[in-house]
Amino acid sequence: MLGSQDAYRRLYQARSQPRYVAEFFLQQPDAPHGLFHLVHAMKQSLAAIRQESDPSSGPGAPERAAQELLLFLSELKPAPHFRGESDLPPLEKLLSGLLERLYALYPVFNDHHFSHQARLAPAEAQPELGLA
Repeated sequence: MLGSQDAYRRLYQARSQPRYVAEFFLQQPDAPHGLFHLVHAMKQSLAAIRQESDPSSGPGAPERAAQELLLFLSELKPAPHFRGESDLPPLEKLLSGLLERLYALYPVFNDHHFSHQARLAPAEAQPELGLA
């Protein structure tokens, strides 16, 4: 929270309140340390990688997983939990579901990017190897 205090104050122009802090870190696209902002940046990076390597291909599994997480985050409604509405599932359950989705991102990213990071340039672009 300390690293995002200025952004929070610019947006809400108020002291920190649990409801606004939750919305800020879960859903605010302009919060530099917020989940929505970070997942959106990952999705944009994945799209840029795809466009660079194969512009005609559709979104891969990591990009789709990031999009699904963005949709989940945008559909979250934390405000009613802070008003004490009793007909809602506990906030803990909602956050546990979010945590499971976040944990599920790693295997998808690992399978498609982290274990296949090496991208070799074509031979003609490597004159130091003498392969021209």
